[in-house]
Amino acid sequence: MDQSHTLCFILGRVPELSGAEALSVLSARGLTPTIRSFTRDALSVSVTQPVDCVALMRELGGCIKIGTLSDTSLSGHIHDVHAETLADGVEMRITDSSKRVTIGISSYTVSQKSLREHRASRRVRQLGLAVKKVLKSRGYSVRVVAPQLGDTLTSVQVEKNHLTRENGVELLLLAEGDVTRVALTDAVQEFEEYSLRDYSRPERSMDVGLLPPKLARMMINLAGVKKDGTLLDPFCGFGTIIQEALMVGYSSLVGCDINESTLAAAKKNLAWLSNEKGASLAAVRLISCDARKLSSTFPANSVDAIVTEPYLGPSVHRSGVKNLSAILRELEQLYTAFFHEAHRTLKGGAPLVIVLPFWIEERKKTRIPFLPKLLGLGFVSALNTKDLPDFGNLSDRGSIFVSRPGQHVGRELFVLKKTT
Repeated sequence: MDQSHTLCFILGRVPELSGAEALSVLSARGLTPTIRSFTRDALSVSVTQPVDCVALMRELGGCIKIGTLSDTSLSGHIHDVHAETLADGVEMRITDSSKRVTIGISSYTVSQKSLREHRASRRVRQLGLAVKKVLKSRGYSVRVVAPQLGDTLTSVQVEKNHLTRENGVELLLLAEGDVTRVALTDAVQEFEEYSLRDYSRPERSMDVGLLPPKLARMMINLAGVKKDGTLLDPFCGFGTIIQEALMVGYSSLVGCDINESTLAAAKKNLAWLSNEKGASLAAVRLISCDARKLSSTFPANSVDAIVTEPYLGPSVHRSGVKNLSAILRELEQLYTAFFHEAHRTLKGGAPLVIVLPFWIEERKKTRIPFLPKLLGLGFVSALNTKDLPDFGNLSDRGSIFVSRPGQHVGRELFVLKKTT
């Protein structure tokens, strides 16, 4: 396999989810990804064709950086990496005849524990200066960008210092067992775009746990359906899933909500997005509809995918979860009715990507106990967890836990498929 066809993805806060999304998108593009290594920080894959990493990054929601693996393989720990070798990698990338270059180095080769023990972050800074010295001896004018914290540059640092432009290079040092591989960053996450679509929307609510746009994008990508199909969000809320699906080019989008004021907020948000980004809303329909009665609005077997975050129960404050038994009874009624209607509405074999709540008390997770009842309505898990290492976020029922420190209510993400 040509090394130019070997990619690395620097993964987000939930690496199992970020990696699953990357593999799903590559597979949907017909690139047949083969996993080389999968660590908490990075996923390396071989693919069957060259990839436009900038375009790929615009599609992904969970990856921080995408790089191309070079043919450089180094034995041992970061302390054994030589500046001459890294300088060769920089020269291979630079196309600016002025010989002015800005470089940065990020090491994903050590855990936080060994970072403290071996002072890898100090070594990264030393490497940067050593590479600068080598390049200066070769006639280059060099500026080095150092990590602000630890041993990795943030995507903000990479973008603001133009390290993916013609006279900029970020070197990624990646652990593959006992070998350190070198990659060159091609694209970083569009953090400003995601921030804009999250915090600058005209309609938001601090009283409602809004679905983050990055998570919405990952859910859409995990559905793995063609963009000319119909994607439905039956609990569309403020329109985040519809917004993100529109940004990646779906041609038939339907959002439903039973709450008229929430639906009006979604319409306002999408109109704002259209004005900001020039995105046509011709593909979008927003409908007042009860998710427990989808069959009254949609013909049977008519929808290609459902991607949604339903009502997760009441907000939980610092005092902790109250009346969980009553909450579970309410949600069981809602989810059972919705799953029944979703089964009627989806085409055969179509995906249902959904997040369901779990409650966190003193590090103990309480999950909805009636999942077998929901699956019994004609669904099976379709998330390929056998390719995903468990870094603490995989469940024993084919799902991925998504939560932040201090949260009382987390999200359990399922990728399901209609069977019968």
